[in-house]
Amino acid sequence: MAGATARRLGRPLAAALATGAVVLVVAGAVLALHRSFADPGPVTLHLSSADPDAVASHTYLIDCDHQTVVRPASFVLTCADANSSLEPARWTVWGGSTARGSGSYVENDCKPNCAAGTFRDYDVEFTADRLAEADGTGHYRRITVHFVKAEPSWVRHRTAEFDVDFFHLG
Repeated sequence: MAGATARRLGRPLAAALATGAVVLVVAGAVLALHRSFADPGPVTLHLSSADPDAVASHTYLIDCDHQTVVRPASFVLTCADANSSLEPARWTVWGGSTARGSGSYVENDCKPNCAAGTFRDYDVEFTADRLAEADGTGHYRRITVHFVKAEPSWVRHRTAEFDVDFFHLG
């Protein structure tokens, strides 16, 4: 009788242990997948060519239309409403881990509302960084704008950062 009881308890216990093992395996796989999509932070682009123009042509920004652009003459910083942009954008350094330039930051003041607002220009210097690499090319994921003289009222310490990793949007 003791053997029959052990067999009756053994099957449900074995099934419960097997189910628990499956749950642990699935949870581990989900955690590993989540970590693989986590922000990798700064990534250095390594290209085999020593030619600076070759490096520059393989480094880009991704615009609001999910198109790659190299040294864009203008660049929208807020895709949802296009109320702020760099135009003109004059790039003095392009390629590698950081790009630099200067130009105008143009922003709609949205007064009395955004539809009736006025676009205002501010002299700026800017950098593009947080380079992410994929398939031998890289795209910048952040633009930091430094206001040279005046700045919009919302800006603190003459500096504003924009996440421009539009590759992951919509």
